[in-house]
Amino acid sequence: MPETIKDPLPPIEEMVPPFSYEFLTQPEIGGLEFLQNNPGIKVHLHFSSHDTKEAPGVEELFEQPIRTSDIVAVEGNKYDPIQEEYLQALARNNWFSKIVNLAPSGNGFEKRRAKAIKGSGTLPLIADVPKDHALADEKAAEAILFDQIIQQHGTSLSPNDAADTIHAAYADAREWVMLGELGAKVKELTITNPQVQDRLSGNDLKIFMSVGSYHTFVFHKLRKLGLSPTRSFPTKPHNLAPGLEGSRKQMSKIHRN
Repeated sequence: MPETIKDPLPPIEEMVPPFSYEFLTQPEIGGLEFLQNNPGIKVHLHFSSHDTKEAPGVEELFEQPIRTSDIVAVEGNKYDPIQEEYLQALARNNWFSKIVNLAPSGNGFEKRRAKAIKGSGTLPLIADVPKDHALADEKAAEAILFDQIIQQHGTSLSPNDAADTIHAAYADAREWVMLGELGAKVKELTITNPQVQDRLSGNDLKIFMSVGSYHTFVFHKLRKLGLSPTRSFPTKPHNLAPGLEGSRKQMSKIHRN
């Protein structure tokens, strides 16, 4: 039986909605192309709530997949690179004064995740909007998105629908940045880390990506890029934060277009 030939994937500028594409940097576009060119990368998406009221001990849900993965990618909107250094030092159990005060406080999501990363020996990175990125200024970014939405819809949207659409458009742009950052950083690791290069060459590079429940469309974006991600929703019940239902509906419309 002849082998099925898949249609080539569209270039990134055609795949990403124009309002999101304009926020991507060249390294992030290169990162998306890297993921697109390496469909054998195994990404497992772990969706969970940021709610600090989740039952203590949830770090156990992170521990096993983190320790069996080559790379752990976490979200952290508007992050400072020193926060990434903190996670990397934590994974190596290597403390130094510059980063010790960055440990998350309380018993929230980030602290429980950090507990699972500690001493794991994995390679942690933050895949999200850096603090100096155009999207980091949310008000300015949303103003640009508002202008584009008005051009597209005119005044046909109600105030609530307009607000939800702007929120969804910002989230869509942010998620493409997240994946662009992920691809760019993994690409760099293939240059600096022989083990990562070997895993990539053997189609056995495993990435555990921890993100909040809202960002389930990251799964669909990875599939658009040609990867075959897996996903889990370990916390039950699995509820979104109040008020996000309208934004989620608008995100669905974006992905259907």
